[in-house]
Amino acid sequence: MACTPTRTGTLRPGLSQSLDRPAEDVDEKGNVRFGYEAGVVTTRRGWAVKPYPTSQYASGAGLLFESDDYGPDFMLDCLEWPSSGEASAAMFNRYGDMQQRAFNHARRLGIKTCVGTELPLGVPKALASRLEARGLKPEDPAVIRRLYEGTFLRLVRKMPIDYYWLWTPEIWLGKQPGCKVGRLPPGLMSSVTSVWLPRQPGR
Repeated sequence: MACTPTRTGTLRPGLSQSLDRPAEDVDEKGNVRFGYEAGVVTTRRGWAVKPYPTSQYASGAGLLFESDDYGPDFMLDCLEWPSSGEASAAMFNRYGDMQQRAFNHARRLGIKTCVGTELPLGVPKALASRLEARGLKPEDPAVIRRLYEGTFLRLVRKMPIDYYWLWTPEIWLGKQPGCKVGRLPPGLMSSVTSVWLPRQPGR
């Protein structure tokens, strides 16, 4: 599973396609206490998507859908994407529950799983504002390390994946705090591995 930021600056609700939150915003089950505007493509909103009823799809394709407005189950009550922090957190948690079920099923079948992101990861505007309200600077390397730790902490608590891939960034990244292409805070990977490695089998 690949998670990438969108070109519009609004983010998909995968686990760590962006810097999600510091560790104190993640509970013991991997649920989050804070969310920001995010979503996947629905018939109401997406990247270069204009609202269009499924009943108007060509060649009877609309028969595949139960309603004119359609999206994944975890977004059925927010097809135009949640905007409040509370609604966004609820959507993130529903999405995490769906991923947890999928990866648990894969593990029962003996299938190895992986999620991955490009590096460096950016800080969404809503989270940057929240950090600033706490007197923290989103560009501060120490703050960025805390956010990476929180992002990976959510991962290890919520999803039983086997591997995590780190990719080089696409050229259009770099507009968000913490996402300057080619620059990672010193000591970042040690912060990530301190969360990740103790949770892996055999460690």
